Amino acid sequence: MNSEIFQLDTQISLFKEQIYRWLKQQNPVFILDSNFRPDNYGCYELIAGIGTKNRLVLPRLDALNADVFFDELSHGHFTFLSLTYDTKNLFHQLHSDNPPLYEWPDAVIHQPQTLIRFDRGGVLRIDSCVEEPATIFKNIQTSQSTPAQLPEIEWTDIPDFETYHERFQDIMRHLYDGDIYEVNYCHCFGGKIVRQGNHLEWFQRLNKLAPKPFSAYVRLEHADLLCFSPERFLRKSGSSILTQPIKGTFPVEQTEYGEKEIAENLMIVDLCRNDLAKICETGSIEVPELLGTYAYQNIKHLISTVRGSLSAQTTIQDIFRATFPMGSMTGAPKHSAMQIIEKTEHFRRGIYSGTVGYVDENGDFDLNVVIRSAILDKKKASIHLPVGGALLYDSDARAEYEETLAKIEFFTRQTKFTKPGKGQ
Repeated sequence: MNSEIFQLDTQISLFKEQIYRWLKQQNPVFILDSNFRPDNYGCYELIAGIGTKNRLVLPRLDALNADVFFDELSHGHFTFLSLTYDTKNLFHQLHSDNPPLYEWPDAVIHQPQTLIRFDRGGVLRIDSCVEEPATIFKNIQTSQSTPAQLPEIEWTDIPDFETYHERFQDIMRHLYDGDIYEVNYCHCFGGKIVRQGNHLEWFQRLNKLAPKPFSAYVRLEHADLLCFSPERFLRKSGSSILTQPIKGTFPVEQTEYGEKEIAENLMIVDLCRNDLAKICETGSIEVPELLGTYAYQNIKHLISTVRGSLSAQTTIQDIFRATFPMGSMTGAPKHSAMQIIEKTEHFRRGIYSGTVGYVDENGDFDLNVVIRSAILDKKKASIHLPVGGALLYDSDARAEYEETLAKIEFFTRQTKFTKPGKGQ
């Protein structure tokens, strides 16, 4: 790989637009976009991978191929990574009987032919095995915008409140019985793509409409992921590792969060402290931020940061075994919550509630939580938009249902979507 670093002398936001113009001509496979959101731990504003140098795709990640997969992540190459929620079955000896709504492989490792890394200080690094970095840099600078048609979506499967309430009641029984203290229950909106369009163009427009710090675009053979996630799963830098769970969502006009939001967050913070304690030095676990309030368009989230120092000889497989899936998407206790999720939800989550991110040449990584995401199935011309939220013993079914609608409002406002009425 040829590598070169460029220091920009222009406005960073304008040059980022130039990168996107160029990317639309390149058919990128992975894009990770931080959207200039405040972040004390991230390194990059934008990372993009074009072309395929090496790739490992596992439809199912199991005990037979797990060592091969995680060894590949440890070879000292920059790789993009995708892991579905369903890989929990490997780490927790569970199984899934629910049907998948779309096709997405359990595990993907992708090494691109051309890698773009753009940080917030205006430093651009280009690595490429197909073209000189200086040529690519010049092409980015001179790229022109080209009109692109957006896909037209018609939502045909909108979960009604009665169905939500019925499953809500099932979960409440487990909460009242003490089987769990908190669970993240999800349902899924579905539709059809009635007119094909440019998925990357749609990703960029939605990204501007609802900028999130862990947005991601992933293009696979049969499906594309458009992810606008506000949540970090794991960040490793040297021996330091941290997680930043989101739990507690309330309207942006609400100035104070309530006891429910506090309880949601504190339960998952305790779960994350316990997960990291399995792989970190004794006494190193700390919570540098507790119940931080962050606003995103029409809603606010409570975000906490849990950090620790990894024990010597801890491998990336050890890290995933201790922490995956993220507690914010399961509940507590984690194992019991995942079992109840499997019984209550009637679809396999797939990449939703999984993670997308990168592992760099030093073995450091930054991974998101795949939420606020649409999966576009190119073979079936369909779209799926899962969404959920945390349920506690004192949760209100109508309020929780309405919260799921608020979380995907930025998706549905641009498409043919009719919000269910009170009786739906």
